[in-house]
Order: sequence, then structure tokens, then C-alpha cells
Amino acid sequence: MNVGFGQRLKEAIKQADITQKYIAEELDISTTAMTNYTKGRIPDATILYNISKLLGVSMEWLLVGNDDDPKALDKTATSFSEKGKADEISIEIKGVKALSESEVKCLDLFKQLEPLEQGIILGRMIEMVDKGQKKQDKRGRSSNYHNGEEAAAKEMA
Repeated sequence: MNVGFGQRLKEAIKQADITQKYIAEELDISTTAMTNYTKGRIPDATILYNISKLLGVSMEWLLVGNDDDPKALDKTATSFSEKGKADEISIEIKGVKALSESEVKCLDLFKQLEPLEQGIILGRMIEMVDKGQKKQDKRGRSSNYHNGEEAAAKEMA
């Protein structure tokens, strides 16, 4: 069975032994929004981050369910202010600190896509990473380019 975001969110809420209403109140969002999230709508990056911190699970697990154990990734303890904003915004995912602006933008755009489109994007990203790793293995080294724009410009030339 393919378990999606909404199902993983429901599971995490159950494991945390809290209610959707409690989450909505803590994060200053509507109960309707929480219901939509449990039905599979992916929230914006800030809300997703706050939900994951409140439930004690990783954003990665909520989004794609890659880990068997939703609590496998390192978390930073978070308390919430009166307005539901996370007081601590540092998160560690597989040793990488906080999301960059471009990563947050990618998440925001990704959540606007339909589930089928999201699957296509994820599949394409996996293909691109696999292709890049194969190129690196063939050369025995990584790219000499400092960023993706340089590499893309060189390939287009």
C-alpha cells in the first residue's frame, strides 16, 4: 500500500497522542487546514516544519516516508510562541543544517503541484541524481563547476 503524506501525518498525530485541534491551536492555523493536511494537502514549508517539530518527526518522513522510523532523524527541540511560530528554527536533517531559501522555495512550489505531478518531479530528481553519480563514478571525481548554472551553461554550449 502506498502511504501518502496525509496518512503519515495521521499516524504521527496518533503516535504523539494529540489532536488535530491541538495542533491547529498551537500553530495558529484553522482546523479546516489541519483536516486538509490529513487528507493529503501538503502545507507550506513553515507550517510543515512546525508540525514536524510538534509531532517529533522529520519533515522528510512526513513528505516521502523514506525512513522506517519516523523519529530516526535528528531533531532540535522546539517551543512555540503565542502566535504559533517556532522559537527554534534550526533543524538537522541527515547532518545538514536548516533549509536554504531556495530549498524552502522548492518545497513551496512542490506543494502547489498535484500528487501525480509531484511523483513525476520526484522521479525526475532521482534520475538526475543517479545520472550525476554515474558521471562522477566514471570520472572518479566530482564536477569542476561551482554551481548548477555553470554546469548547465557548459552543457548547453
